[in-house]
Amino acid sequence: MMFNDLDIADEVLRNIELEYGRSIARIPYFERSEMEHNCFDIKVIFTDFKLLEGQIRVIPMWDNMFDIGATIRVSGTYY
Repeated sequence: MMFNDLDIADEVLRNIELEYGRSIARIPYFERSEMEHNCFDIKVIFTDFKLLEGQIRVIPMWDNMFDIGATIRVSGTYY
């Protein structure tokens, strides 16, 4: 998915790295959720071998002029 020459997936992963404070070593699982529309299940292994199991949700937003936008929310558990 591209938006104004910005790869959204790369930006989300970069922000996950910034929040956790370590680089991502591997993403063994990244699939669309079977339970929720606009949601992806993800497993991320960091360079310190910690694991994040979580979800990435794309939440549609509308402003007063009926323009469509979105926000992305990442939630999960670090092991």
